[in-house]
Amino acid sequence: MKSLFFVISIFFTLSVSAQTVTELKIWKNVEALNKAIFVDKDSVALESLVNSDVTYGHSGGNVEDKKTMIAKALHNISTYKDVKTEKISIKIIGNTAVARHILSATETREGKESLLKLNVLQVWQKLYGKWKIIARQSAKVPTS
Repeated sequence: MKSLFFVISIFFTLSVSAQTVTELKIWKNVEALNKAIFVDKDSVALESLVNSDVTYGHSGGNVEDKKTMIAKALHNISTYKDVKTEKISIKIIGNTAVARHILSATETREGKESLLKLNVLQVWQKLYGKWKIIARQSAKVPTS
């Protein structure tokens, strides 16, 4: 009986650890994507993180494919400072991960500063050993 309990305990520990490692990988990708879009405007990073079939939704209602999403990120005239990503949750189901976070920053556009605060949902899919974003939707968080 003790042996069975020990084996079950080891299995449970390994399962939890494996999920934690995967969650860390997903979270690193969430942060890397936000950095590539809002800080660095990095096309190489975006190419490696974004699935070719992505559907990328903005808080204003626009939905873009990969080519448009990358082009608009690179040519965005806004600049962002104090970019922060606050983790809400990550749920992994097989080779799919659903990540929610709050993205906040100070946006400067044409000399005017404003607070950007978004509630973001991202869906990541593991393909050929790499996690890539396949869907994203954001909504503005009301500021008071």
